[in-house]
Amino acid sequence: MGNAETWSDDGVVYRVSVLGNRLTLEMTEPRREDGGDGGVAMDISRMWHRGRAGAARLTIVSRTGSLTIPCPLPIARRLVARWSATDGDRIIEQRRPMEDENP
Repeated sequence: MGNAETWSDDGVVYRVSVLGNRLTLEMTEPRREDGGDGGVAMDISRMWHRGRAGAARLTIVSRTGSLTIPCPLPIARRLVARWSATDGDRIIEQRRPMEDENP
């Protein structure tokens, strides 16, 4: 996952990779004793971020549901830009992320 973005928030380490419509998310919590690490891969139908300075919330929507996670604003912007610039395995110009209704 050469294009993966990694950050931590409140003891949870997030690692997200976007390739076309495929997103891979891994979350680990090193301080947990039960090793509650997990990962998921999903096909993205929409993605956007909310936030202005520093901290943001990244929302990912797939056919099976949606997920919102805390994410530093610069990383959220890069992930949304990477997703919106592709369609499957090819880059296109007309695809744009969903506008945030409540900035």
